[in-house]
Amino acid sequence: MEERSYTAFATPYLLRALLAANGWGLVIVLLVIWLGHAKPPPREMLYMSDRDGDWDIYSLDADLGLSLRLTYDPLFNFPNTLIFNRYPAWSPDGSLIAFHANPLGNYDLYIMNADGTNLHQLTDSPADDAMASWSPDGTRLVFHSQRTGNWDIWTLNVQTGAQQQVTFYAGDDNFPVWSPDGRSLLFVSDRRGTQEIYVRSALTDAPPEALNGYSLRQLTNNNRDEWTPVWSPDGRYIAYSAEEPSGQEIFVMHADGSNTRRLYSTISEEWNPAWLMTPDGLALTFVSTLDGTVQIYLLDFDDFDRGYGPANRITVPRDPDAEQWAPDWRPR
Repeated sequence: MEERSYTAFATPYLLRALLAANGWGLVIVLLVIWLGHAKPPPREMLYMSDRDGDWDIYSLDADLGLSLRLTYDPLFNFPNTLIFNRYPAWSPDGSLIAFHANPLGNYDLYIMNADGTNLHQLTDSPADDAMASWSPDGTRLVFHSQRTGNWDIWTLNVQTGAQQQVTFYAGDDNFPVWSPDGRSLLFVSDRRGTQEIYVRSALTDAPPEALNGYSLRQLTNNNRDEWTPVWSPDGRYIAYSAEEPSGQEIFVMHADGSNTRRLYSTISEEWNPAWLMTPDGLALTFVSTLDGTVQIYLLDFDDFDRGYGPANRITVPRDPDAEQWAPDWRPR
């Protein structure tokens, strides 16, 4: 007789959500029984929302549709300034979350465990530090900072705390992200007038005068402001948002800056793109006002040349005035 194995799986995310909702009262444990193989871990997405009064960080189990709040702060700090926890970013191994927050007045970088515990402050500058992105090996963060009087790009060693300035332009360089192979940095700069997308070597110890030729390349030249570029996990594509006459829209291009395509042509606005690698291929998450509220949507990317699948809303508006921003998927 053929031997069959049975695996029981209860997602810790569900248990945490039930505990958060019910305290130490009755907790319902759901066991999902799979025949022949274990259930894969849930698709978990970080995002920020103002649904509870100020901006906090939440985690969504996309398979169950359950959200769990990860950051808790008093509504105001001294002197009566709203505390915002913004733009969460998963570490490559999915164990840590980096984000920026302003409990001391200005924005600094913070890090915490995936369940919201063990919170640590990483930077302590009188200027704003924001928009952290992890290196693929999980050892460093790249971020933008105003500590020189304008936005420049810096890196931070997560273990030692050592920080290094990467760009020295007199204007603004911001929204940096590491390439999937760790060799390049993608960022936005106004060095040609409008906010355009650039790529440069990730060799952060290179002197400013060495950043020429291939080391610093402009990928877009559209005479419009562009924001939050992100590489696809396979490094083939870059998605970003751009200012159009109708508002913010999302565009996708090849990693070398060629073949730019607009995601949608609607009266709604779309921004904050984030990629997801699924068993079926690439998917793209973004923020949109498609239904009149600010929610997060997911669509199958399928193939760049064949077009995109339909967009499905994955956040549920508990309050029509609340907004959901900055999706980021947990690595699997």
